[in-house]
Amino acid sequence: MSRAVLSLWILALLGACDRGGGPDLTREEVIALATAAAEAQKINLSQYTRPEASYKIRDDSWFVSYECNMSAPPPGCHLDVRIEDSTRSATVFPGE
Repeated sequence: MSRAVLSLWILALLGACDRGGGPDLTREEVIALATAAAEAQKINLSQYTRPEASYKIRDDSWFVSYECNMSAPPPGCHLDVRIEDSTRSATVFPGE
């Protein structure tokens, strides 16, 4: 392999790894997207605690969890939202 081809191959590899396989979105952006998706489904987020967001590298997705903030919450009083990092699409999973 010529030196020029090897150099191009190494540069391409480094470019593909420049983010280290991590997410493009920030935690704050993800929570804002999850909040907008839940509110679009008419979910009253004042009944929930501040959400927690975690990134799953295997799925390239974020999961945002909301827990009910009532002292005696009814069954199913939780909410999860999945955000795909690359597309920013959101899927809301209300508690059951």
